[in-house]
Amino acid sequence: MSDLKPHRVLRRECLDERRYFDALLSVSLDHGLLTQNDLLRMQGEFLALLSQTCETYTGGSGSSVPVETAEELSRSLLFTLGI
Repeated sequence: MSDLKPHRVLRRECLDERRYFDALLSVSLDHGLLTQNDLLRMQGEFLALLSQTCETYTGGSGSSVPVETAEELSRSLLFTLGI
């Protein structure tokens, strides 16, 4: 079949379960599995997703959301991405 072997293994116990997705990105960057450009691109994509989520939250009215609400939506998105 295939002679492919894992290049590196990330140990789950090294990842913070409360901030799993953030921890996964950080450890991946530290181990060279992601580049700084990859991380910047993903952060930009996350901000676009957060913007869309805020727009849905406001019903598309274009109004702003309180900081606390944006933070909660951000935590919710990061949790969902980490599943």
